[in-house]
Amino acid sequence: MADELPPFVPTDDADVREYVRQVTDYNESTLNKPTLRAKLDIAKSVLYMKTNSDAFYDDAPLGVALVFTTALLAKNAVENYSVTRWNIGNQYIDAGTESSSGDSQIQQWNTFVRMGIRRSDETPTGPRNTADYIG
Repeated sequence: MADELPPFVPTDDADVREYVRQVTDYNESTLNKPTLRAKLDIAKSVLYMKTNSDAFYDDAPLGVALVFTTALLAKNAVENYSVTRWNIGNQYIDAGTESSSGDSQIQQWNTFVRMGIRRSDETPTGPRNTADYIG
């Protein structure tokens, strides 16, 4: 990864919050500052669990993943869209009141998150399950 990141990559929390407002079109009356900050903190936690890295502002793909993970959480908070599904037998249970399966914006943002995690220099490449080490 280059030492200097391109100007469009988020370099701090304020950049992420601004990008989230741009991609969601949520102003402060729709998504207040405390809620957006909380969603950003949750997004950091989720990405840290997936990548074991907090280098969101040193790794361009991980920074992009942070923006879109935060945007997904913000959209869920504002529009109560389901961003998670549970499979119980042959039944699916949504964690919201609306179905997001037809929402192309959510699908696109999920693609950006997955792409950012895959392309990140910070994503672990080895097995995560210790059972993989047992012979």
